[in-house]
Amino acid sequence: MRQIPIPSDAQFAINQLQRDHGPKWKEKLLSCWARVQYPDLEPSSAEALKRLYNSHGISWLSKQR
Repeated sequence: MRQIPIPSDAQFAINQLQRDHGPKWKEKLLSCWARVQYPDLEPSSAEALKRLYNSHGISWLSKQR
């Protein structure tokens, strides 16, 4: 199965989560997706992560390191 590339704005937001939350970044993103709330993120990053959820889903997150 071919993986859909991550848009650059979503990658930027992920990098921000990794920087701010360290190894728990995936837990933070999952929590944001579940609550549809993105505290401490710029609105553009929140929108990018919402689109990432819609395009890649939770299964993508479980495959990330």
